[in-house]
Amino acid sequence: MTGCGDRREHDTRNEAVNQLVAGAVQCTGCSLCCRNSSVFVLSHEVDKLAELNVPMYLAGSVHFIKHNEDGCCPNWVEGCGCGIYADRPLACRVFPFYVIDNGKTQRKWVHFQFCPDGNGIVEKKCGKPGMDVLRSIAEKIEGFITDEDIAEMVIADRVITESGFPDTGADIYVPLFDVREFRRAG
Repeated sequence: MTGCGDRREHDTRNEAVNQLVAGAVQCTGCSLCCRNSSVFVLSHEVDKLAELNVPMYLAGSVHFIKHNEDGCCPNWVEGCGCGIYADRPLACRVFPFYVIDNGKTQRKWVHFQFCPDGNGIVEKKCGKPGMDVLRSIAEKIEGFITDEDIAEMVIADRVITESGFPDTGADIYVPLFDVREFRRAG
């Protein structure tokens, strides 16, 4: 169980990430991100989600939210949205941004292309080339995420890829830039 200080620190970071993503992506409530996506849970999030009775399962060393038989997240409430919105995992908070791992030499921040708001609307709202805007947002998000969280995101991506979950494949995302550990090493 995380201590109170740790929880407050995570809450502060979560709020900063929420504001960054919300400023870029105006959610339409389509719930595509809540359907047929593998939602990993970071180690410091497991206890809180367990307290909320969120069904999870362990794949390798990574916890994932167990989706309903229809492929939808069990926390999605039709007509209302996320039933655990204030406590949702980092994977949900940063969506449509994500970290992928393509082996030992390439870890990248990516932007999922199946998010309706993420496809083209960014350009209309910002009046800048969309990729520059997406990179800038992802860089700011990365500034609020710990190295430990990124390491867990990479492990989760490996589990997803090795398990053949449905949300894998380069056709559903656009690469933005290398994860900070690879920029530092370069």
